[in-house]
Amino acid sequence: MSRSARARGRRGKFNPRAGFEPAPTGPNISAALLKQARKSGQLNLSNRGLEKVPDTVWRINLDVPEEAKNVTFDGEDRWWEQVDLTKLILASNKLSELSPDLNQLPALVVLDVHDNELTSLPKEIGDLQHLQKLNVSLPFSLGLMSSLKSVNLDGNPLRTIRRDVIQRGTSELLKYLRTRIEEPKGGDAAPLTPDPEPAAPGSTIDTFTVHKTKSINYSNKNAASIPDDLLDTGRDMFVSDMNLSKNVLTTFPVGLVQLAATLTDLNLSFNKLSALGAEIGQLTRLTTLDLRFQQFPSVLYSLVKLENIFANDNHITAIDVDGLLKLPALATLDLQNNDIMQVPPQLGNVTSLRSLQLGGNPFRVPRPAILAKSTADLLEYLRGRIPTCFCEIRTTTDRNTPQFMDAEDPYYGSILTTCSTAKANCPGDCRNSAAAALRGSVNPIDHAAGTTACERLRRQVTPDNPVHLYAHFSTSNCDHRDYLYLGEVCCWEINFGPGFPITYLHNLSCAGDEHPMTG
Repeated sequence: MSRSARARGRRGKFNPRAGFEPAPTGPNISAALLKQARKSGQLNLSNRGLEKVPDTVWRINLDVPEEAKNVTFDGEDRWWEQVDLTKLILASNKLSELSPDLNQLPALVVLDVHDNELTSLPKEIGDLQHLQKLNVSLPFSLGLMSSLKSVNLDGNPLRTIRRDVIQRGTSELLKYLRTRIEEPKGGDAAPLTPDPEPAAPGSTIDTFTVHKTKSINYSNKNAASIPDDLLDTGRDMFVSDMNLSKNVLTTFPVGLVQLAATLTDLNLSFNKLSALGAEIGQLTRLTTLDLRFQQFPSVLYSLVKLENIFANDNHITAIDVDGLLKLPALATLDLQNNDIMQVPPQLGNVTSLRSLQLGGNPFRVPRPAILAKSTADLLEYLRGRIPTCFCEIRTTTDRNTPQFMDAEDPYYGSILTTCSTAKANCPGDCRNSAAAALRGSVNPIDHAAGTTACERLRRQVTPDNPVHLYAHFSTSNCDHRDYLYLGEVCCWEINFGPGFPITYLHNLSCAGDEHPMTG
């Protein structure tokens, strides 16, 4: 079977009415983009604000291309060599549905429609027999379904939700999804909050629901303070989850300390807090704290049980690694869309993190390609950029000669360590490491250090041809290397005869010619 025949077979049945059907409608996609897709077999239409996929996309391998209308065989456009579309990316748009016409792309291998507004997929997707990868994200608004009791996601390769979140059960999953719902922009769209629960007569609090769910949702109330009766109810009902988001709170509700014994999840996002009081440090059972559109107070570092921190969309300018290292259970850190100018490499030492989000900040390193990798890869990359002083002892100034002795590398783990400080400290630190490795003093080399060197040399070294030792050092990620002189070594060979081990002793003067055994 010819190549053209096989291509026709993959494109489906011949449509005798194709030339009489109305012109495709929908958002306009440039002819140049479609032309390139016909050549490569790949089309990327992500993040274009599309509410509908243009008909020209579904018919890309059926309609006669513009370049074919003027037939020529001596140009560069070999339109007859077009390939079927195998990869279609429609991610991060506003699509609410996909057309059944997607079955006109039977050669599709990859279809990415994550981060849209899809509520279902057409049954015609079953016609895509070559499809190997389908990326469909779970809608965050699912978290607003307060009556949902069970969600089974087994067997789905979800990438937008960490596996440990899914394994914690339905309630934890719904909490996570609620934290990912974005604030509506422009004030036009209605806020994504659950419908208010029916209140009991004479009360604004549905105590039945609070008792059943151990949670209070007091979001989007335009409240400048939290009612005392609500806090009392939370205390008496042993509430563990408190949602106070999308209000106008300007100070931390100190009444929350009444819930310190049970409160594990607190959402203070989208308020007008300029700082958090020390009182939040009393909420020692907190595992999840949402501070979107708020500041990042240092008092949080005393909450050693914190597992999830959402501090995106703030004005955070720096990352306090030393503070984060005080949170041994921290698994999620979202710092997207802040004003962070530099990511300290020491952040890679926060190895408890399972999800680290840093996109949308003005720093240039790490590059977007690095940020797109897994959290484990990102942390490993950061650790590799920590300035480190590497130290070793050689017998010449040439780094290509064999290493004489290894010395312990000084550790620079402080967040304040920069290349400037590493370059300034590395020479002296390497000298001290070399002295420690030789178990004595250097420059000049004393008897203890010289004896260690002689035991390593295992030969007699005469004063007229001494061995010179140098400490070589280099500072990683800072393009800096050099050496220091440690001193000269002369060695006596001590041999008591057969049956006795040969030992070596350092000649302190490295200039005398009297053997210790002849004195």
